[in-house]
Amino acid sequence: MHSNGSKLAMRRRGLPIRDLDGNKQIPQNMMSEVVIQKNHSGPIPSHEQMQGYKKIDPQLPSRIMAEAEKNSEHIRNKEMLQITEHYKDKNKGRISGVVAITGAFILSGYALSTGYPVVAGGIGGAVVLGLATIFVLNQKAQIKEDQGDI
Repeated sequence: MHSNGSKLAMRRRGLPIRDLDGNKQIPQNMMSEVVIQKNHSGPIPSHEQMQGYKKIDPQLPSRIMAEAEKNSEHIRNKEMLQITEHYKDKNKGRISGVVAITGAFILSGYALSTGYPVVAGGIGGAVVLGLATIFVLNQKAQIKEDQGDI
């Protein structure tokens, strides 16, 4: 009985490999092929690739690293700008809402003080209804956003 280790040893010595009955399985002149594949993923080349670049030009690895650092900083700055702009837009909406609501309440108060209680009630009721709608819709949007992040 031949184990895998002995088959490999026989193949290296050029001896034929035989099965349990002693019959030759693989011709003596058969060659085998080994394929080794390496995969690399990342912002900078692998160590082996960097060594190859260094053979071409000793400055290439440091230039590649400097470029990767600049690119990484650019991506971080871009993300920070997007976050900042997002909050600026939200704040503009909030300020506009506060101004509009304040104006509507002032108008409602003016209508009430000039003898138009129905108009004042209509404006005040519309503002309260509008605020309730905005809060409910905003809450639903926040829940969807939170679920999308998971």
